[in-house]
Amino acid sequence: MAADALNAYLHDRARHKDALLVCDTWEMANALNRRLHDTLTKGPSVTAARDQEIRVGDVIISRANDPAIALHPGPNNTAHSLDQVRNGNRWRVAGIDTATNRLAAERLSDGVRAVFDGDYLTEHITLGYATTVHAAQGVTVDTCHALLGEGASWAMAYVAMTRGRHTNHAYLYQKLNHEADHHHATPIAAPEIHRLHRGDKYRAADTFRTILANDDRPTTMHAQAEHTPSELLPDIVAETVQRNQQRRSTRRTIWKQHLKTVDSWHTGYQRIAAAATCSAEISLDTGGLEL
Repeated sequence: MAADALNAYLHDRARHKDALLVCDTWEMANALNRRLHDTLTKGPSVTAARDQEIRVGDVIISRANDPAIALHPGPNNTAHSLDQVRNGNRWRVAGIDTATNRLAAERLSDGVRAVFDGDYLTEHITLGYATTVHAAQGVTVDTCHALLGEGASWAMAYVAMTRGRHTNHAYLYQKLNHEADHHHATPIAAPEIHRLHRGDKYRAADTFRTILANDDRPTTMHAQAEHTPSELLPDIVAETVQRNQQRRSTRRTIWKQHLKTVDSWHTGYQRIAAAATCSAEISLDTGGLEL
């Protein structure tokens, strides 16, 4: 699945589309970044965060807001104002200085240029061909290719599948650890000792349903207790839950009564206002006689 996603990314890139790889783990993102870095760029490099090597032409991502970094309108600038360097911005490297470990880059969204060096470069700049789901929040591209395992959550799937303006694709994989998960070629040759199975659309649908059922949002003790049958709770907890439910029910009843009272007052005010308007419009024609 990682190879499929990488090939799809390269296909989109060859068609001059702004594409992004989104992964559910840092290990997968780092591996794809390294593969694309070695495939697409050559020449000298500077060192960025995580000891990654950056070359001219690489796509990078900034991972911290910094209004102090100077911005300059580039030749392809499309914005009327220059927004600051922000977490999640993606850039293409335009030049590097190996002697001072600096790089100049152009932001993909609006063509603005900036120079990154010092601590910001070595702590907050990484390769941006692939990124994790959490780091991709707020990023918008033309096409997105998401690499997700069965351990991903529905929230991760939602973020990963909404990054692309035009298309979003999911590549689903399962972590296989047992001998039965492999298929031996016949005869067994060194390059083909272990050949992983490729699933069909039914396996993909089942894996995606598993992801959608994974909810990793934090929950409180109160919420957990309220979703647990009362007979399974300790007496003191069950009584507390019951009292809280009664209090909420009472407050809800009072609030509904308040809304009815307000609505009644409003209706009465409208009737009085309408009557006053009608009275002001009534005139007596006395035919010129003074009464």
